[in-house]
Amino acid sequence: MTKLEILKKTEKFARKLMADVEVPAHDFSHVLRVKKWAIKLARLEKVDNFKIQMVALLHDIGRGKENFKKGLTHAEVSAILARPYLEKIEEISQSERLEIIEAIKRHSKGRRADRKLTQVFQDADRL
Repeated sequence: MTKLEILKKTEKFARKLMADVEVPAHDFSHVLRVKKWAIKLARLEKVDNFKIQMVALLHDIGRGKENFKKGLTHAEVSAILARPYLEKIEEISQSERLEIIEAIKRHSKGRRADRKLTQVFQDADRL
């Protein structure tokens, strides 16, 4: 599978998981807006375009599925949901998977970004 095919498959996967999200600020159109900013910032900051798009597509799949009783934010739930999906894609290396998952988990407010991918993505999400 090519990277473009993976991105298309991931967009379909994310759309399905977010189909019931009705908050305009965080529905799937938000994901697509963030993806556009992420691509632009990744180019400027020399961050891997494929990885940042994967983070953008998956970063909010946990919206509406938070578990505040267990202390799980949407970002943490998104990372949990993304892991098994990413593990099925053989073309993505283990190190890439971990970096994508970590960026998803740390993208929301109050989370320290320790890698450039996460830092750039946080900026894209906040724009």
